[in-house]
This record gives sequence, C-alpha cells and structure tokens, in this order.
Amino acid sequence: MPTTCISTPTCIGWILCMFASLTDAHNQPNLPDISFSPSAIQSAQLNALRSAHEHGLAATDYDLQILEEMVADRESTDTVQFTDRLNAAFRRYAKDISLGHLSPLTDPEWHIPQQPLLIDQPDTTIDDIENLAPPHPAYKRLHAAMTRYQALRQGGGWKTIPAGPKLSLGILHPQSELVRNRLRMTNDFDDTTPANAYLFDSALDKATRGFQTRHGLLVNGIIDAATRKAMNVSLEDRIQQLSIAMERWRWLPRDLGDQYVWVNAAEARIDMIIGGKPVLSMRTIVGHSTRPTPSLQSEIRRIIFNPAWSVPQSIATEDLLPKLRNDHSHLKRNNFRIYTGSSNKIREVNPNDVDWSGISPNNFPYRFIQQPGPGNSLGRIKFIFDNPYNIYVHDTPSKALFALRTRTFSSGCVRLEQADEFASALLAADQNWTNADTQRYLDDGRTQGISLQRKIPIYLVYITSWVTEDGRAHFRRDLYHRDAAVSAASIANHQLPINHQHQF
Repeated sequence: MPTTCISTPTCIGWILCMFASLTDAHNQPNLPDISFSPSAIQSAQLNALRSAHEHGLAATDYDLQILEEMVADRESTDTVQFTDRLNAAFRRYAKDISLGHLSPLTDPEWHIPQQPLLIDQPDTTIDDIENLAPPHPAYKRLHAAMTRYQALRQGGGWKTIPAGPKLSLGILHPQSELVRNRLRMTNDFDDTTPANAYLFDSALDKATRGFQTRHGLLVNGIIDAATRKAMNVSLEDRIQQLSIAMERWRWLPRDLGDQYVWVNAAEARIDMIIGGKPVLSMRTIVGHSTRPTPSLQSEIRRIIFNPAWSVPQSIATEDLLPKLRNDHSHLKRNNFRIYTGSSNKIREVNPNDVDWSGISPNNFPYRFIQQPGPGNSLGRIKFIFDNPYNIYVHDTPSKALFALRTRTFSSGCVRLEQADEFASALLAADQNWTNADTQRYLDDGRTQGISLQRKIPIYLVYITSWVTEDGRAHFRRDLYHRDAAVSAASIANHQLPINHQHQF
C-alpha cells in the first residue's frame, strides 16, 4: 500500500512528504523496463532540476546529467534505480530552493531564524513542485531578472567601457556609442540611435540617469569614473549578486505578514508594508562597517516620545571616554548625566570629580544617560523591538547626513529621516491616531511611551540586489562584506563563480 507521510518538527515535513508517491516503485521487479517512461510527476521534477540555474543553483548538485542519460537510455534503465536517484536528487533540490542551499550561519550577522515548513501531503502534485520556491513577489522578480541576465551571458555579455573623459549631454565622442550599447543590454536604453552615433544625446542622458539610479550612484547623467566602474562590473558578478540575493530570500520566513516594517541595510532604506505594498518609504542611516546593522526579526511593540538615551557600554568606552580625557565639558554640553552603582545604590556622579585619564574600558564603573531634548542622539522618537543586540529604530538630530548616498554612520541602530511621519503611520494603522497627536506628544517634552495594540513585525535584512515592480534590477555595494562570506561558502559548495568583485 502507498506510504503514509507524517511531518514532524524535526524535519522539513512538506519536502519529505513529496516523495511518498514515488516509493511504490520499490514493489516492482528490479529489472530493466523497456517501456520505462518518467511519470508526469517525475517529468515535472526533472524540469525543475533543469531550471535550477534560474534560481542561482547548480544543476550538477542534483545529478541532472545522470538522470537525463537514464531517461534517454530507456531500454537499459532500471525503474527503481531511476526513481531512487531522482528521489534523492529532488530532495536536495526541494530543500535548497525552499530553505537555501547554504546555512544562514554562513553570514555571521544574519540572525533571522528559519521556520520549518510542515505540510502533511502524501501525494505530490505538480503545483507542489512549482510552489517550492519562496512565494514572495520580490523573489519572483529576482528570478525573472536572473533569467534575463543568464540570457545575456549566452549572448556573450557586455563589453568593458575603457577609461576616458567624462561624457555628458551634448558631447561628441566615440565612447558614446559604446555606452549606448552597454545600456541597451540592460534595458536602460530603449530609444533609437541618433544619426551621429558619437553624440551624447538626451536619450542617452536619460538612460545614464536610470543606470545611476539602479546602482545607487550620483544621478547626474555624466559618465564619470564611478559610473564607468559600475558599468564594468562583469555580468558574472551581477549574476552572482542576484544569486546571493535569492539565497537570502530563501532564508527568510515564507510568510512575512500582511503588515510589517522592512529595513534593508544595504539600501539604507525603511519601508512600511501593508497588504504587500509599501505605504511609506524613507531613507535611513545604518551601521558603520565596524559596527554593522545586524539582520534580525522582531516586533515593534512600543514608541517612545522624547526618549532619554542610556549609552551602551561599548559606545561609552570606545567613543565617549576618549573625548572625556580631552574635554571634561563634553558631557555637560551634550546633556549627559553620569551614574554609578547598582540596584538601590545608584548615585549620580559629577564628571569634574572623575580623573578620566585614569579610567580605562576595563575599569569603567559608570553609566551615561543623555537627557531628552533636540540634541539627544536618539532624536525625539524611539521605536522599541526586543532583540539581544541593543538595536533600535530612532530619530536623529543629524539630518544633513541623509543627503549622502552612502549612509553608514551609526553604531548599528537605524536612524530615520522622518521619524515623526513614521510614528504617525504606525500608530494610525494600529489605533485612533493622527499627525496632530504625534506633534502633541513631541511638544509636551516629557518622555512618554505608547504601546501598540497589535505588535508589528520588523525585519532588518542585508540584500544588495533587488528588482522593482517595473522589472529594473538594482545593485548596491557589499559595504559590510557579508555577500563575500556567502560567496566564499558558495564557492566551497560549487554553487557560484569564483569572482566576487561588486565593490564598485
């Protein structure tokens, strides 16, 4: 009788279930079957293995060539042996495409737990096979981009743009034609070539600006050194970058929720998502490369207006202590208070009474608290979500930094460009709240907290490539070198090309 599959929390139940219908083949004699032909389900599984490369996976990991030879040589193929090999190969593929070929532990800063997928399904359907990949629209757009870029590889890829003068609107130069052809390959240029192909015309200016936007560059329409460098990142490296992005999506939960907050540190941007669509998006400042913003999953549960800042020990000893040794007035000017002791024996300390030259990080009995106010490092609003890394989303008094393209200045926390607007949007989606309510709490000046009636999930991720709804692939630098770690692990597993140079 057919095998019955029971999922357990210790296995990827729904993947293992997919093979129950294949085990009946073991009841057949172990003899060549001259009439052997893959079943509809087996054909669908083979087709999935054939398209593994479209997901950044290597078909060689799934014995595809051997399986193809067995199908082609039907007269000598044993049905049971074929079923066993396909079963084992498809198990590996099903796990890789749904949960990732690599462990998330290959990225030490990725702390988002994976969730086992438990679906009791004793009979495999073609829909099951087609639905193994992450269901997120963002993943599907990456998949579509991957197929386009792999098609470009079949055509030989793009040519390098040599060093040369800056090119811009109105200039006549032979490289204009090279740039136009390069941009045409990635669908940045879809206009007609002017009569004089050397002319840098308005259509090429527009295409250049589109390319610069996709790569996080200064959008000025000028082919300068930075734009040339981005154009000359190889097609293989871009395919690799897309592969890593798809792998990171496989590490994420399959259901992010109907309403959530999404922070991509690689883009330095935050989005509030409702019904799968961003309803609010703004620039952020994220962690410096020495104190990177980690990837984590939590729930925003509370919003604090006019917060005080309890300085983490690492920042107190590494940042504030050196300043105090040279300038004792730094604390007073910036509205800090110092405390020592513990439990019910906490007392405030006068900074002028401390010999800061004799204090070291290993002998640091003090706690710094910056009082609420416009100069507070947390700004006027702080968003609380539980995590073991002391990470917050918060306002900032340093608004000028948002004008920069690279915004990695924090100690790991996420600073918002318009925290008041973000707070209003979160609270309005949760309860009866208006912008006027937000302003009233800010104007009050007192530290006050509002708890969300329904906690909202928040995801802090690091994904250096994504595709917008118009089909345009975006790429960013691997500022934290976290893609490099994934790439190294992928090379060890024979999944990706050896090059890893998207450091433009």
